[in-house]
Amino acid sequence: MKKIIILMLFLILPLANSITSEQKSILEEAIDSANTKYDFEKLMDLLNKQKVDLSDETEIISDINSLSRKFNVDLGNYPDIKGIKEKKEKINWTVIAAVSLFIIALIFEVYMAKNKKKNTQQLEDYIKDAIKKGYTKKQIKDILLKNNWDESTVDSVLRNI
Repeated sequence: MKKIIILMLFLILPLANSITSEQKSILEEAIDSANTKYDFEKLMDLLNKQKVDLSDETEIISDINSLSRKFNVDLGNYPDIKGIKEKKEKINWTVIAAVSLFIIALIFEVYMAKNKKKNTQQLEDYIKDAIKKGYTKKQIKDILLKNNWDESTVDSVLRNI
């Protein structure tokens, strides 16, 4: 009976965006007396109906979160009570972006390394073929540089032949 009276008092007291100290006391007492899942759910239904803002009431939020775990009550069922949902860790989008860019850069580097190896092999084959046809290394290098090949890559391949 005491629980019902407390709940009725809370219902009668009009609620603004946040609760008054008197409403806070009544709510704390109602939370303390919610000894069953049924009592807790009725209290939460009432708070939801009143669209109570508990954002600044950390102790009350903590008590509600504890009771919701104790009675296995999903606080998502009370969307109009502000501040009661257990805070999920905020995603640090900067870290996600940095990690994503790192992964993309790594994939790009692996891709480029494979292509460079493939291109280097093609270059080596081209140079060997040109030498067999009688071109000098100087002539081959000049032709390759005119065709936008990297000079250090050309020099490296020519040294290894």
